Amino acid sequence: MMNINKAHKVKTIQQCLNIISNCDSQIIAGGTDLVIKMSDESIPCTSLVDISSVEELSFIEVKNNVVEIGATTTFAEIINYKRFPMSMKGFEEAMKSIGSPQIRNVATLGGNICNGSPAADSVPVLIVLDAKLKIISLTGERIVDIDKFFLGKGKVDLLSDELLKSISFQMPVSSYQLNFYKYSLRESLAITLGSLAALIKVEDNIVKDIKIGPGGFSEFCVKEKEMESRFIDKQLNSENIEDLIEYANELVNERIQEFDHEFQAMKNITLDTAIRKVIKDGGKYEN
Repeated sequence: MMNINKAHKVKTIQQCLNIISNCDSQIIAGGTDLVIKMSDESIPCTSLVDISSVEELSFIEVKNNVVEIGATTTFAEIINYKRFPMSMKGFEEAMKSIGSPQIRNVATLGGNICNGSPAADSVPVLIVLDAKLKIISLTGERIVDIDKFFLGKGKVDLLSDELLKSISFQMPVSSYQLNFYKYSLRESLAITLGSLAALIKVEDNIVKDIKIGPGGFSEFCVKEKEMESRFIDKQLNSENIEDLIEYANELVNERIQEFDHEFQAMKNITLDTAIRKVIKDGGKYEN
């Protein structure tokens, strides 16, 4: 059931902020998530504000090794940006994993984040990159760490009069490798069963630094600090990877204990495969 009775198509950020500060509105850009919600459930607002034509929100800039991406930049535009170094391989793979080519042509990075889905494919890599979100309103702007942005399933730290303007992060230096793995039953249009990103630095087969960001293994995406500390300064070998997998599954099972055993087993298998993929890809691996 839809409660929408008015739509606004804005051309500037200022127009958008003026509207959302004065009426009960829902922002829409690509609409690939919101349109489904509009069909399946009641949207708690009376008007839509279409920001897809706001040029100020669609850009990719790199300055001093910091990437800033406008909120309405589509995944296709990000994929076609050919200036990312090899250390960003996992970021590009995450962008390519989202939907079909048709969806990536309209779906936006900001929309994928603001939807608040625990299985949002763009979020795990942004978490391990310590991405910052620039949020603006008529009263000013604030910067939010992406791992603090998610408050629960479908709930984010964004007030009704605020707009996500951009996402920024530091590109990894060459000694780091960013890896991403997604598991779903079908490619392109399937809902993610689980995904995992890891930013890892390995020297002499010792894990000197690692950041782990999961998708689909909890109510919302979080930094996995306990998993990370378990693996720091450890040799990259099969024994330590198995130990990490066992520990990770214990953490995840605590989060999903209300679900049946079949669901838990599926999540455990997905997590097992994902950890092996992203960790082994991060450096030399010894059995």
